[in-house]
Amino acid sequence: ANCRQSPMQTPEENKESGEALLTDFLEEVDVDRSTLKVTKVLENFTEQMKEELHRVLENWNNVQAVANVLQHPMILEETQRLPALLKGLQDQEKYIVLSAIVGVQGLKLSPETTIQVKSILMDLIGANVGVVASRAFTSLELLLTYPDDLMQVIELLYHPDRTVRGNALNWLKSVKLSEESLSSLLNESDDIPKKVKTKALASLRQHQQKVSEGQWIWSPSVLSFIPSIIEFKRLENYRKVIITKFFKSQRNEAGLMGPQELQAFMESVNRNIDLAKAEKMINAEDLTGKGAIDVDEFFSLMDGKLSVSDAVLDQMSKISTEDAEEYEAADFSSFVVSTSTTAGSVPVTELDGLELAFQQFDIDGDGLIGVSDLQQAMKQITGEDLSFHQAHAIIIASDQDKDGKLNFKEFQAMMQSTLGGGAPEDISEDEEESDSIDPEALALLGGLSVSEPILDLSGFTFSLDK
Repeated sequence: ANCRQSPMQTPEENKESGEALLTDFLEEVDVDRSTLKVTKVLENFTEQMKEELHRVLENWNNVQAVANVLQHPMILEETQRLPALLKGLQDQEKYIVLSAIVGVQGLKLSPETTIQVKSILMDLIGANVGVVASRAFTSLELLLTYPDDLMQVIELLYHPDRTVRGNALNWLKSVKLSEESLSSLLNESDDIPKKVKTKALASLRQHQQKVSEGQWIWSPSVLSFIPSIIEFKRLENYRKVIITKFFKSQRNEAGLMGPQELQAFMESVNRNIDLAKAEKMINAEDLTGKGAIDVDEFFSLMDGKLSVSDAVLDQMSKISTEDAEEYEAADFSSFVVSTSTTAGSVPVTELDGLELAFQQFDIDGDGLIGVSDLQQAMKQITGEDLSFHQAHAIIIASDQDKDGKLNFKEFQAMMQSTLGGGAPEDISEDEEESDSIDPEALALLGGLSVSEPILDLSGFTFSLDK
């Protein structure tokens, strides 16, 4: 009789309470807490909440709110979920793309939509590294079927991201592909280097040996964590630091970092290693067996080992990824001019010359230059391998419509912007350090150090002595 009863809330108070719950969820930065808060929203869902969610999707201008909704699509009406996620997967804001990747993972899809989503996820894996690529594979894996998707997964064995490569190999093991079948399929691909094929076959052989011996084998996909928007931006800035460091470091004539160049770099960050150690480190990341590493492989080598201060990361937020990678686009423009002139064509600075140069790099003749086109063209012209990251950097620097490829107008704009529409000039080392990159940030980059060991964001400990 003495129990105190809570007063009944009026409809207006219920409305205000529900709106507060939804606002709290939409503004939540922490990913784990947003998961708890969406549960409370669903338990107290009102018509007003539905209208507010509709406004969030219609306006699409609050990155945090849109990201939280896409990561938890069950909060939306069923008819809204797929359209919102498809829009998110193709957004220009990478954190929204990541959130849509996470959200689509638990969605029930029709056979037609499954094909569409698989295609988008494969494109995202191909165009990214790091958490976006690894999370995209995690969502894709649930949609993969054997043997329909076998060759697409095999191509990922040569992906620049270590986690994607590992997860692709684990999927091949899970479908119980024989060593003979994998060997035959690998030989069908001219794009995958011999070293990659050898390592993949050796890993599968070891796995099958353990299975035949009755050992219990568990090969789960490595799940990358879901960062908050703040953590994600810091990851992006961390990558910019390493990319910029690569392009500012000594490289060989092919633009790669060999053992001697790596040894010099390690000395610049106050870590002395002998040449044998440098060769061992290069060999661990060198996917093609060329004895040197490109920018992708350098990032893979340094990721989790390069200790970067908060001051440097904060400064790097002023630098766009395109600025950090602009050297590749400038070098490529000069290369187009030199190869076209050498071939005796119309000067590439004139319209006819530009069209001829464009055709030279449009390998599949679809009127667009994609990453694969660039890599194949460079291989045919120079005999050298252009890394995925280098080709992608060239594309995104001038890809105005964000479709991942260059049309002729974008190609023309790139050539004019990097060469000024005139004759090609030598790009000196001093010119590469352009004023478009914040000089304070670049000055801070000299203060990097290599720590041993450092806990990387995947929860594993890496050491340069391993």
